[in-house]
Amino acid sequence: MVNIVSINANGLRDQSKFQKFCSFCSENYYDVVAIQETFWSDDLVTSFAKFWNGKIFYSCAETHRQGVAFLISKKVEQEVNYIQSFDGRCVHIQLQQDDKLINIVNCYAPNSVLERTTFFENLSGKLINTENIILLGDMNTSMSKLDRCGKTQHTEDKSYKTINQLCENFNIYDIWRARNPTSRIFSWRRVVQNNLIQSRLDFIFIPKSFSVFVKNVYYKHNAFSDHSFVNLNIDFSEIERGPGLWIFNNKLLDDEEFVNKINKLIETEKQCPLYDDEPLVWYDNLKYKIKQLAKVIAQDKSRAEKSEYFKIQREFEKISLAVANNEIVDLNKFEEVKLKLKCHEENICKGAILRSKAHWAIDGDKNSKYFLQLEKYKQNCNVIKELKNSDNNIVTSTEAILDEVHKFYKDLYSCTSINKDKANEILNFISEKVSEDDMENLEAEFSLDDIKTALFSSGSINDQELNTLQIQRCETVTKVLGIYVGKDKQLCELLNWKDKIKKIKTILFFWNKRDLTLPGRAVVLTSLIMSRFYYTLTVCPLPENIKNEIRLIVLKFLWQHKSHLVKYQTIIGEKLVGGLKIPDIFLKMQAFRLKFLRKYLDPNCQSIWKSALDYFITKVENMDLKQNIVFTYLNSKHLKHLPLYYQEMFNAYYRIKSKIEFEIEIQHVYNNPIFCNPNIKLNGKMLLFEKFIHSGLIQIKDLCYEVIPGFFTSGSIVEIIQQNFPDEKPHEIKAAYDKILRCIPEMWKILLKSINPLNTESIPKLLICLENGREVPFLGAVTKLFYKLLLSEMFETPTAEKHWEENYPSINFTKLYSVANQNGLPPDCHCLNFRFACVEKPQTRKDIMAKSKHQGLKGVSKLSEYLISEKKLLRRSGKTRVGQRHDEGTAAVKSLEVDLYCQEDIIC
Repeated sequence: MVNIVSINANGLRDQSKFQKFCSFCSENYYDVVAIQETFWSDDLVTSFAKFWNGKIFYSCAETHRQGVAFLISKKVEQEVNYIQSFDGRCVHIQLQQDDKLINIVNCYAPNSVLERTTFFENLSGKLINTENIILLGDMNTSMSKLDRCGKTQHTEDKSYKTINQLCENFNIYDIWRARNPTSRIFSWRRVVQNNLIQSRLDFIFIPKSFSVFVKNVYYKHNAFSDHSFVNLNIDFSEIERGPGLWIFNNKLLDDEEFVNKINKLIETEKQCPLYDDEPLVWYDNLKYKIKQLAKVIAQDKSRAEKSEYFKIQREFEKISLAVANNEIVDLNKFEEVKLKLKCHEENICKGAILRSKAHWAIDGDKNSKYFLQLEKYKQNCNVIKELKNSDNNIVTSTEAILDEVHKFYKDLYSCTSINKDKANEILNFISEKVSEDDMENLEAEFSLDDIKTALFSSGSINDQELNTLQIQRCETVTKVLGIYVGKDKQLCELLNWKDKIKKIKTILFFWNKRDLTLPGRAVVLTSLIMSRFYYTLTVCPLPENIKNEIRLIVLKFLWQHKSHLVKYQTIIGEKLVGGLKIPDIFLKMQAFRLKFLRKYLDPNCQSIWKSALDYFITKVENMDLKQNIVFTYLNSKHLKHLPLYYQEMFNAYYRIKSKIEFEIEIQHVYNNPIFCNPNIKLNGKMLLFEKFIHSGLIQIKDLCYEVIPGFFTSGSIVEIIQQNFPDEKPHEIKAAYDKILRCIPEMWKILLKSINPLNTESIPKLLICLENGREVPFLGAVTKLFYKLLLSEMFETPTAEKHWEENYPSINFTKLYSVANQNGLPPDCHCLNFRFACVEKPQTRKDIMAKSKHQGLKGVSKLSEYLISEKKLLRRSGKTRVGQRHDEGTAAVKSLEVDLYCQEDIIC
């Protein structure tokens, strides 16, 4: 970190004043000190140099009435170079910090507007092609009205415009004003004719890119001048650290009170059901509670020790002062106090040693400053500041370092090509070799008959062979990656779902003992309960009875076994539409299934499970559509041959299919199925001709010529079908074919008759049409988007909106719910706002408001203000329509006044 300061010294020719000034800068660890109005000469600087431990760069005027200078501390003097200076009003240096070359310009602007304008123009010309400029000093002008006080006024004269143009050209800005946009503080003060005049004339302008490195910028008043210091603390190291590691203070174990509390805590926690059901979770909770208890007790002990330490310090200083004043003191008491002070400092030192992990300590070192600095140094050293990537480039940003670490370990544990030379070197040490006959059999390709024989032969592996291969026989179920699979379907369902339901019931049992508000219970359900099912949902089907049981648990906990004030289809919605944002287990399952379908359609995803899904899709009406099945719409009868997991996937897809379109391109039209296609209907019903399917006429391309555009003739279709069904009558085949041609959309026919067909397979390009008119590729969608689409199909707006619309015709529901859910309100007020805005019955809302008035809750004030503003608009609306709908407007106003009587009381 570099500490840069600027001050107008108002004359610094006095040796005593300069000595005090140097001492002040050293004690405050200033690294770069910019001074204006030094009034120095060359001889004076030579005589003053011995008082400053570092370098001095300066510029003097001939009249000795101006002068600017830099005092550079010993810490950074090797990193600073002098660049230029002129007119005794400007000095330019360069500072090297963490691979950044910073140009620091110290200037003292003239008093008159004309001279000040000329000065800024000359300065701008001398800094051409200069980057990373920090401009600081006394500008002798203000930058806004907030910078003036008293009789002086801010004026936007030519010099003001010139310095603004300079800042714009070099992309620098007033960092203090940017961080304090409305504050008023002044860097110059003077009493003139019994009036105090104040202005902010001293500034530090920095590049906007440096803003993230600025730790602090502030003004500091002093007795050296009528100007204040402008302090800038800037750190370019870019070292990011986390909160650190909490270390248990083992001295607490000597405290009997602490040990007794821990023993009682452990005995109390043993009564928790998690002690037997979830021992690891119970142990983690116990450690957390021990940590919280230890922190509280340690903080109390630390406060007491600090208070005692300061008391001893004051007593020590009192005795020392008495000795200095030649007063008689008790030396034994002095030694006793000194010993106590030493003990306290040793305790502080030991704590710093522990945190800094020092391997040694100097005996008798009573000052803990070394170890405190060592602790900070160790923290900085443990941070990875830079890494060299695979391209031999150095990365320094935190995000790039984390990405590089992730990439390294991902490649480390990924399958890569082997080094054949190394492999052969290892094989040379193996004495046992396969015979040539066995080698030929092993290297030969497997035939289809070999695979069928292995799969369907009556032979089985005996127990001895299983033991040799270290394979365990699965009799009922087995656990794979946390999921139970096996022969017994009911047992798998019981183990995968019932255990989790039992655990969440236990968790909710303890949460029920807390007095939670309605939004609080919604947060518990969202963050602690529903998330426990997500992993199982991704790989296991969701039985109907499990879905209903989970929903029932959610509703009972949310409404505390009381009547439901709002529909379930409403509370699952977003808060800005009147819901509580509680995830629905069924919609989450369907969102995960759509994600699975997205992977199936993604050509970049090469997984073996795709072949299994292809196999099952071929069984759907024997159409063998594979990925083109997304063009169809299948009912439960068609899907009954699929496993339940795949049925859930297609049902989820068909639920949002109305929002999905595909690109009308020749290859997509070409691959569209003829049957079970919602785009090909006869009298509102989809077609399904089994004889066409068994004859291989399944997709649009099966009805088209391979070389020229257009459809087959009726005679060709009759010939194809009669090869498989000789007894089928030609006129019935032609009639069916004519129906198909009539049902094909005209746009498709135009494409098929004008463009040559493409004999290449293509992936269906599906587009999701959002409400705002935007289209998102299906392959680019995420689970969150799928869930929102499914939620929009199920969500119902609060029934209370009908009442609001009747009494507040111009009400904006988005604004209403936004006000009701504003941040910063107490939990009770959030609950009250939701019940007031979304409960159906008007009398219930009045009861709620009466209760809030009785309890003195103020959280509905914003909601009430908004509604009362609607009332005023409605009153004005009623006045303007006296001649047209006076009675209706009056009735609405009266109804509104009845509903708002208690809100107005709260506001007043």
